[in-house]
Amino acid sequence: MGVEVEPRHRKPRVRERPPYRRGGSSVVVASILWGALLVGFTKAASGGAEERVPDEKRAEVLRFLAARNEANYRKIETWKGSYRFVDRFPHRAIPAELLSRQKTADAKRSAPPNPHVQKLFLIREGVIEFAVDTAADRYWVSYREDGSKARLVTPDGKETRKPSPGYAPLARMAVVTADSAIETLPDVKFGPLPDFPEDPLRLGGKSGRLAERKVLPDYLRISDSTEIIDPRRFYAVGPRLLWQELPGYADQLDGKFGAEATAIARRDFSVARTGAPGNEEYLVRFKYTARGFTPRIPGQPTAVFRFCESAGFLPVEHTWYEPTGEVRSYRSWIYQEVDGIRIPKEFHFTMNGEAGDSRWTPLILDRHLVLAETRLNERIPAEQFSIEGVELAKGDRFVDRIEQKLYVHEGRELIPAAEYDPATAGGLRKRTGMYVLGASVLVMAFVGAMIARRAFRRRRVAA
Repeated sequence: MGVEVEPRHRKPRVRERPPYRRGGSSVVVASILWGALLVGFTKAASGGAEERVPDEKRAEVLRFLAARNEANYRKIETWKGSYRFVDRFPHRAIPAELLSRQKTADAKRSAPPNPHVQKLFLIREGVIEFAVDTAADRYWVSYREDGSKARLVTPDGKETRKPSPGYAPLARMAVVTADSAIETLPDVKFGPLPDFPEDPLRLGGKSGRLAERKVLPDYLRISDSTEIIDPRRFYAVGPRLLWQELPGYADQLDGKFGAEATAIARRDFSVARTGAPGNEEYLVRFKYTARGFTPRIPGQPTAVFRFCESAGFLPVEHTWYEPTGEVRSYRSWIYQEVDGIRIPKEFHFTMNGEAGDSRWTPLILDRHLVLAETRLNERIPAEQFSIEGVELAKGDRFVDRIEQKLYVHEGRELIPAAEYDPATAGGLRKRTGMYVLGASVLVMAFVGAMIARRAFRRRRVAA
């Protein structure tokens, strides 16, 4: 049975026609105008009258919300499935008829901005597959774009066209563990690696995919805008899972971090309740004070959470406001209950930055995910979380940045690059082909000789 909570600023008909469907301009317009709709989501997200929770009860409510979120999350031991995605972000393009008139690169760098450059949104669609083992703190993910659905859309949504003929769909895979990550880099051709003289590309080998193992970078721990999506991030806002964050705010209210921190928390944290029993919602607001550094924008940014009883008191909306009132980031969740566990049926994420010379719109990324398949708490083979999980093929290279070693896939397994000889491998294939051709010629000659001999004997008998 599905449990759905509709974000207040979205109209139901937009949700009933998800943006991953093609062919409808109204869907594109709805996606393009998403950022504008966020501005309308200001103070009372629930739409009802707010009842302020007494100051002495705020910490209790925060711990209650943390406990409900933790209870749901703890039920997930393994999780495997897929989401359909629609990613939208700013793009600049030059009309094809003007490309042939472009100046040289040096002249173009010194020239004023090209008035023919079009301000567009690039829209990608595809499938994200994933596997998560929460106990072992590891996950596997595959991000595959469907190139046939890539399109460029004008800001008003009235004009759509295909990208240039050289457009390459994005495909990435990764295995992330507690201390390292293996990633396949985007499907572009990489030449010989400068820090590995044994790279077979120096000996005439062909460039295939390149994968890297490295110390786990911070952006894979906390980023929501990368293609390497950790499904556990659906239950997080900030560096940690939400149920791990909320008790810290409660402790700050209770005075566990000193008088100054307590005074700030009691001034800047507020909790309100709306709705009737059985359909209650909590609105939690945090104002943040910069300590030890100068903020980029003077003032206090504000985070607003909305938790709904109909969603098991999991978050259904989160908005981060700059001190100016502008929306910096936005998340919304619609849940589905599977085997007593609430997982996101739909997840929407928007990140904004600053518009300027290099970016004509504040939007950095607008992402919408719709659940396609899910399996919970089933055994996942360990190979899924190893180098085998990124599906390297013959000739693909694997760089271990931790041990500073280079390997090449020779068809069955990875071998040290120093032991891989592309010339020998190619020569072996050529010799094998020549052997087959020679054997075929000999067989044909033998059959022809036998036929000729039989015909000669028949003529002698007849004579």
